[in-house]
Amino acid sequence: MAADLDPDAALMLRVKRGDRRAFEELVDKYKRPVTNAIYRTVGDATEAEDLAQNVFVQVYKSAHRYRASAKFSTWLFTIARNLCLNEIRRRSRHRAESLDAPHSEQVDRPVAPV
Repeated sequence: MAADLDPDAALMLRVKRGDRRAFEELVDKYKRPVTNAIYRTVGDATEAEDLAQNVFVQVYKSAHRYRASAKFSTWLFTIARNLCLNEIRRRSRHRAESLDAPHSEQVDRPVAPV
């Protein structure tokens, strides 16, 4: 069994049984690597922190489905990757427009003094 080889999988199995301390240990160990991986994908530090937090929320909510068939980190980073892909898709559907950028109809107009 992978839990015998992977101490993190063993921790996750403890989380599955309701051990909050085991969850805290996993968060402490993986918070920075997950945040860094997400940052490399989305390019925004604040967004990376928010998504990393969502990764750990998903880990906690999905604990009952966890199977120690592979390394815990593989499962964790798969969740992170999927959340990043969802965020990228969301961004492409809802493009943000800068409020400071001039609109095409305003480009030739002089700015009125305030």
